[in-house]
Amino acid sequence: MTETLHRVLALLFLSCLSHALFSQERTPLARFLTEVSPDVTERSGKCGTPLVFEASRIWPSLSSASRQTLGSILQREERQKNRLSPRGRFRIHYDTTGVHEPALLQGDTARIPGSYEQYVDSVGALLEYCWDQEITVLGFDPPPADNGAGGGDEYDVYIVELGLGTFGSTFWDPEDSLETGVRQRYPTYIVLDRDYLGERTPGLNGLRVTVAHEFHHAVQVGAYGIWRTGPSSGSYLDLYFYELSAVWIEESVFGDVNDYYFDLPRFFNMFEDALGRAKAFNTYGGGYLGYERSVWALYLEKRFGSGTLKQIWESMRTVPAIPAMDAVLRSRGSDLRSAFVEFGTWNLFTAYRARPGEFYHEASSYPPLSLNGTTTVSGSAGTVNGSAAPWSLQYQGFEFPDDTLVAVLAHADVENANSTAFTPYQVSVVPPGSPSPPSSTALQTLMRGGAAHFVSESYERWRTRFVSMVSAVNAGSNSVPAPNPLRLSEAAVLTLPADRSAPGRADVSIFTPSLDLVYRGNHEVTLLLGKGVVIIPVSGFSDRVSSGVHFFHVTTREEEHTWKVLVVR
Repeated sequence: MTETLHRVLALLFLSCLSHALFSQERTPLARFLTEVSPDVTERSGKCGTPLVFEASRIWPSLSSASRQTLGSILQREERQKNRLSPRGRFRIHYDTTGVHEPALLQGDTARIPGSYEQYVDSVGALLEYCWDQEITVLGFDPPPADNGAGGGDEYDVYIVELGLGTFGSTFWDPEDSLETGVRQRYPTYIVLDRDYLGERTPGLNGLRVTVAHEFHHAVQVGAYGIWRTGPSSGSYLDLYFYELSAVWIEESVFGDVNDYYFDLPRFFNMFEDALGRAKAFNTYGGGYLGYERSVWALYLEKRFGSGTLKQIWESMRTVPAIPAMDAVLRSRGSDLRSAFVEFGTWNLFTAYRARPGEFYHEASSYPPLSLNGTTTVSGSAGTVNGSAAPWSLQYQGFEFPDDTLVAVLAHADVENANSTAFTPYQVSVVPPGSPSPPSSTALQTLMRGGAAHFVSESYERWRTRFVSMVSAVNAGSNSVPAPNPLRLSEAAVLTLPADRSAPGRADVSIFTPSLDLVYRGNHEVTLLLGKGVVIIPVSGFSDRVSSGVHFFHVTTREEEHTWKVLVVR
């Protein structure tokens, strides 16, 4: 199936999904937010928690009367009956008659009359299972107690009819903050749908992923907190990360359900603005709330090991998500910039481009990535002028008769990630025998001949790769050190090329311009898109070098390489 047809099908699906979402009656919370906060989006997707985030966000700016109204909307509605889950960690509230009566489904298409107790049994068992997986196995802290609200200190879960399109929600009262300041924590409660009839993932599978998802929100909000830009600011940080983490936990706990597939087209095919530029990766709103970016969490866990996401959440007790991710990746031998361009490369190899055993485990089930643009390279250079948000991935394709080279352009200006300014860039691919731009702009020559060029301001805040879609390898024949210049205050690692070298060990020596040896170490040669590289933690030599050009000499079993790197203290 062609990429264009995939994109058309994705648009048709999302149009149908949007119709289903907006055909439901708006909830009291949605109606309130529309009246007092006109810019709020109701496109919260399957999870109603973004509406609660919005309510909590605007709380400081509301009048006393509006706070009273909103507070009453956010309060728990008692049900006809409640009972404890099997191990007593949860109190489940439900009705036995009426519009909110739960029921199991027959064949995912019809409610089974009188099955409300069996449905509650399922809810209780799934809640206990998710506690075991998220708290005991993965090591997250449990949500805090609510001082007896709902009938005891057990965590409260309410089963109601939520309407088509909403799977569940996590609620809290903005006046019940457990901490004050820029990071705020709250006791919460969860609301689940009564049957999941007619949902995109119906019945018990819909219930499974929702319990995992909403319980993770309870953990996030209660144990780790929500970051504001200031103590009484009207802006929250990183809400996209809360949703992508909650979707990641679905896959971690119930990996065979795969409800997250439904949201991936919004990232792989539609994550761009009206000018065709990729949206900022930390975008939140306008129908892009984070569900579609759950692959970032899946990449982090596979690439850097189990526990990476949990470690990031632990770091988020003291700093917001972006510096937390950078700190954790540095502790695991990388940094946010380096990981971001690698993540961008993984995204190329999905659907019919998937490569068994490489990249995402379920890549063949993901949509094919849509490029931001393509340019034909024939007798002259193909050149693209564009601009990029501070933290974003741009993909520009350069088409040859026998291959497409994709420029993966990772703009990782993470210090200014919340800025709305766009940075211009120019990228070119020059075929063999054609004139090249000035040598000062050259990035690398290509294995097929010719050269690739990239120009932008603050070049050290970009990471770039030119990837062959036929061979899935780095298309450059003369790789270069990255980053260069090497700013010791920003970079966690220095990647040195070791082309034509197999995995093994490498001796690395650093010399001053006067050829004084200041560092020697032994490091691993690893393969990155088919090419050998040596990744060196900057902390191992940062106290031995000064500002200026240094020579980095790499010796492997097969080759020797010497690179000039400008060090900036």
